[in-house]
Amino acid sequence: MVRVFCGSAQYLLSFSKIWILIGIISITEAQDFPTSSGNHFSYPTDNIHLENFVLPHNREVSYYLLHNKSKNFFFEVEESHTPLAIKVIPCASRLEWNVRLLRGGRKRDTKQRGGKRRKKILLESFSGHDAMTFERENSRKGTYMLQIIAMDSDTIIKLYATTNPEFDLSYPSIPPDDRVGITAVSKRSFSLAWKPSPDANFIKTLKYCVAINRKQHYKTHCSLSSHLYGDVKPTFPPGWGFLFSSEVGKKKSIRQKAKPIKPVRSGSIVYTCIGNKTHFTFKKARPGRTYLVDVFLVNNETNLSSTYSGSTVRTRDAHQHLVLQDGKLFRKSIRSRNVPEVFHFEVNKLTKELLIFIQPCSGSVNLKVGIGANITFQAKVDVQKRFILKDVEPGLYLISIYGARGQHFRIKAKTGVHRLRYPKLPARTEVRILENLTTCNSITLAWMGTKGKQTYCLYKRTQLEENESKTNKKYNQCLTPTKTMQKIQCTKLRHRHSGRAVVSQKVTDLQPGVAHTFDVFVRRGRRNYLHYKTSIAKTKDVCDK
Repeated sequence: MVRVFCGSAQYLLSFSKIWILIGIISITEAQDFPTSSGNHFSYPTDNIHLENFVLPHNREVSYYLLHNKSKNFFFEVEESHTPLAIKVIPCASRLEWNVRLLRGGRKRDTKQRGGKRRKKILLESFSGHDAMTFERENSRKGTYMLQIIAMDSDTIIKLYATTNPEFDLSYPSIPPDDRVGITAVSKRSFSLAWKPSPDANFIKTLKYCVAINRKQHYKTHCSLSSHLYGDVKPTFPPGWGFLFSSEVGKKKSIRQKAKPIKPVRSGSIVYTCIGNKTHFTFKKARPGRTYLVDVFLVNNETNLSSTYSGSTVRTRDAHQHLVLQDGKLFRKSIRSRNVPEVFHFEVNKLTKELLIFIQPCSGSVNLKVGIGANITFQAKVDVQKRFILKDVEPGLYLISIYGARGQHFRIKAKTGVHRLRYPKLPARTEVRILENLTTCNSITLAWMGTKGKQTYCLYKRTQLEENESKTNKKYNQCLTPTKTMQKIQCTKLRHRHSGRAVVSQKVTDLQPGVAHTFDVFVRRGRRNYLHYKTSIAKTKDVCDK
C-alpha cells in the first residue's frame, strides 16, 4: 500500500518515476527487473536513467557493483539493421558479463507477471580485466540486456552504449600497433616509447599518462585509479529512488554491504602524465627488478581514456650471475670490493672430477665453490691455479670470486680433467736477465719451465704498454701478445722434472744503450696463453773491444 507523501512536489516526482518503471516493465520480465534485488545501486552520476538501469545513448555512466552479485542493465535499439556497440570497462575487479536480446514469444521457464512469456537470447559472453565491447553491424530491434558480475571484489564499472559506433569519437583512438616498446635498459633506469594516437593531430586535449609498478598490469585507466586512490562507498544523489520511506533502510543496508577496495601502499605505483610526448624515461628503478608498465591516452576535456598494451621490463642486475660453459675460458673483472662475481656451473650427472681453473691478472682473489647454501671448497689464489674436486654430485654450483675493484681474472670450469689442454706456469714466474752475458748488442734471458710439453715464446718491445706499470712492479698474468710485440722465438720443450726445467734465450742484433721490454708466454694449443713477469733490460752503451 502506497503511503501518503509529505508534499505535492515529492508526490509528482515519485509518480513520474513510477511511470518510467512501468514503461520498463512492459519490455522486461518481472523476475529479472533490476530494482527487485535490492543489492545494487547507482554510483554518483548525473544521469537519471541509470537509476532504472537503462543505459543512455552516447554517454559514459558509472555504477558500483557489489562482489559476486550480478546486476542487469538495459539498452533499447529502436530500429533493425542498426549498428550497435556496448562497452563495459572494469575498474577494481575482473568482470564476467554477457549480452542477451529480449524477444517476444513463449518459453517454459521464463514467465512474466500477468502470464506473458519472453525469450532471452544469449548473444555473447565476456570475461576479464580489459575494457571489452559488444559490437554488431546490423543489430536487431529490441531490448538488449547486460548481465554483469564482479568476480574478485566490489568495483566501479563504466558503461557506454551507442548506435553510431562508426562516427563515435568519444574514446581517444589507439594506433593499430599499440605496443609500448622498451628502448633502453640499465641497472637503475629504462626508457619507453610508443606510437602516437591517430587523433593527436586534431584533438588538442589529449595527454599520455604512464603507470609503473611491480605487481600487476592495469588494463584500464579506472582500474589504475581505483588501486592508486582506492574506492569509496557509494552515495546517492538527491531524489534517488522512489522516495518511499522503506528505501531509507535500503540505502543504509546497501552502504553497509559495500566493501570498496583500499588504495595500494604509497609509492608502490608511479603515475605521471607527460602531455603529448610519446617517450618516457624512468630513472628511479632498482637493479635486478621487474617492472610492469602501462600507458594511457586520456582526453582532458571529457576524461575518457584508452589503454595501450602494457610492457614488462627487467633492469640489469647489479651483479648478474653468469653461466660458465663446460671448458670455456671466461674473462671478467670485479665490479665491487665487497660483492663477489658469481658464476653458475651446472653438473648434470655424477662426475669423477671437476676442474676449476682461476687466474688472477694481478694481486690475489678469494675463491668459493658451493651448491645452494653449502660451501664445498674455498681458497685464496695468488697466481694461476687449478683445483680438482673429486666425485662431484649433480647440481647447480655457484662459483664466487672476491677481490679488489677493477681486478681482472680468468676462470674456467671443466668436467673430465684428462681432456684439458691448458698451459701451466711455474711457482716462480720471473724472467731473469743474465747480466754477465749482456753486451752492447745482445741480451740473454732465462726463466723456469714446468713439467710436461709446452711452447715458450719470447717477445720484445721497446716501450711499455699503456696499461702496464712503468715501474714494472705490477704483474699482469692476463697479458697476451699484441701487435706492438716482436716475436723473437717460440720453443717447444718437454721437461720430466719441473725443478730442472730452465729455459734460456739469447736476443741478438740489438742497438747499444737501448732499453728493451721482454715478455715470455707459455702456450698450449693456439689460443691459451699464460704470461710470465715482464722484464726490462738495457744493452751496454759501449761494446767491448
